[in-house]
Amino acid sequence: MRYEKLVKDFTERTMDNLAAIDKLVETQKKKGKKPTVFETTQLINSCLGLIVMPKEIWLQRIPKTSLEELEAEGWPIPSLIDSSQQRASLNLRHLVKYLRNAVAHWHIEFTHDDHDHIDGLKMWNEEENGSRRWESVLGVRDLRILVKKFSEMIVQINDEEIKIVEGTNK
Repeated sequence: MRYEKLVKDFTERTMDNLAAIDKLVETQKKKGKKPTVFETTQLINSCLGLIVMPKEIWLQRIPKTSLEELEAEGWPIPSLIDSSQQRASLNLRHLVKYLRNAVAHWHIEFTHDDHDHIDGLKMWNEEENGSRRWESVLGVRDLRILVKKFSEMIVQINDEEIKIVEGTNK
């Protein structure tokens, strides 16, 4: 099926694919089977469509909402490893850019629980000399929530822009 609104359609389809993998894993676990697909792997793969692509195409449309405001709205915010980083000066546009760079340049390490299940990620951005300039940790569950909220926001922004263009935003 062709893309009518590239960013919106791609975002929605990526979320649908991620949900299908999640459902398959859940079904296999309920049947007592070892999952044959991997939801965390799919989540990271989906970040290409849910974070990297929107940032590349829509950077100026991503709001500069403060991290404090996002957190108050239920968005999980990655914990910064270096306490000298100024969280108060960061906003959603910065966060998306940092997450995009971490995913696109594969600056990701996975953390595991006592049963060897992936439970979190350490992500960072690097300067050309290899020094890390943004470093954070985020649980897999929180990354999933963050990606979902960002995707919903992309769809909402797209829908609002369509209403404005069509003159139906009254």
